[in-house]
Amino acid sequence: MADIVEDQLRGHVKSIPSFVRDTMDFLNRIQKVKQPLPEGTLIFCLDVKALYTSVPIDEARAAAI
Repeated sequence: MADIVEDQLRGHVKSIPSFVRDTMDFLNRIQKVKQPLPEGTLIFCLDVKALYTSVPIDEARAAAI
């Protein structure tokens, strides 16, 4: 089931402005960040694997719409 959902959402996820394809894409993007950063700014990155089992079904559906 997770494979089917991933296949259906793959194109949509890649169109999100915050999507990062790989390490080089991340490094290229981070170099383009305007300096200096405003005080209190936090930069973070999440590498998510196997999220499907912990997402409530109703919230997942709402996010996908």
